Amino acid sequence: MRNVIFLAVRTESTIVCFVCRFSSCVRRGWEENHFISAMTERVILSNDLLLSEVALMLSEGCTVTLLAKGSSMFPFIIGGCDRVVLQKTDCIQVGDIVLAYLTGRSYVLHRIYRIADDDIILMGDGNVSEIERCRRENICGKVLRIMHSGKHIECSSLKERCKVRIWMALLPFRKYILGVCRYWYK
Repeated sequence: MRNVIFLAVRTESTIVCFVCRFSSCVRRGWEENHFISAMTERVILSNDLLLSEVALMLSEGCTVTLLAKGSSMFPFIIGGCDRVVLQKTDCIQVGDIVLAYLTGRSYVLHRIYRIADDDIILMGDGNVSEIERCRRENICGKVLRIMHSGKHIECSSLKERCKVRIWMALLPFRKYILGVCRYWYK
């Protein structure tokens, strides 16, 4: 299996990206030795450029690991601390965390809340009301694992799926729960 691991640190409008491992997934026009030198050099990419490249790599069968940013998936994914392992899949269901392209808005890593034919409704776990809509063909990849504090959390495990169902059912109370969680996490 082809793997790419990115460690990224966000600055205002860019992501500082470190390519940690790269095997047999040589990108258009880039020499493999460029990636070897990139392991020790800092590469700065815009968020859109990085995530569009990630989407392309996922479509080619690569497995990609990214350092998560932002707070929209808190408390399941902690931005700046947790890493997510993404892979392209055609099998998606309600409760899955996916990387999706939103037409005219860029990319998001959010949870699927509803599927109606080819229309997908997404919402971040840390959001209380904002939803996004996309089409099935705009799903770039699915999160297989979350790496949190040295632990690998399998998103498809029964324990995780149960936690997700409970969290989704608690949507009316999420504002208060998130307030408490964010206070404790500080």
